[in-house]
Amino acid sequence: MAIAGKVAAGTEKVCAIRLRAYLMHRFLHGIRNSLPKPLFIMASDAVLHLNDSNFDSEIASSTVPVLVDFWAEWCGPCRMLGPILDQLATEKGAAAKIAKVNVDESPELAAKYGVRSIPMLLFIKGGVVKETVVGVQSKDALAKKLDALA
Repeated sequence: MAIAGKVAAGTEKVCAIRLRAYLMHRFLHGIRNSLPKPLFIMASDAVLHLNDSNFDSEIASSTVPVLVDFWAEWCGPCRMLGPILDQLATEKGAAAKIAKVNVDESPELAAKYGVRSIPMLLFIKGGVVKETVVGVQSKDALAKKLDALA
């Protein structure tokens, strides 16, 4: 009986420690989820943000080549491509338009252009899609494709 009593007391202590650890984990998890998410800016001012209402007017009226990136905030490769497009937009200036379409905010546009994987890049000249590329590309590769459309 004495041995059984010691085992039971030891078990209660282990259970109490595990319970405290579990409660502390849940408490900290709750605090982490209640904190505001950091603001993540996907593009510079040089990159156009297109949606259903301004897509046709920006693209159809363009006299320069246009690169349109279909992306989403939750997409890791899209986040990798963001800074590349920022640099490209700054370097190209008025020689080309670099634009982004958030597929979560504009699902009709994504469906219209057959977006099945993101990031998907459209190279447009004169309102007509000339080339489509899926996935992250280097800045040099994108610049060459834009230069070929000029």
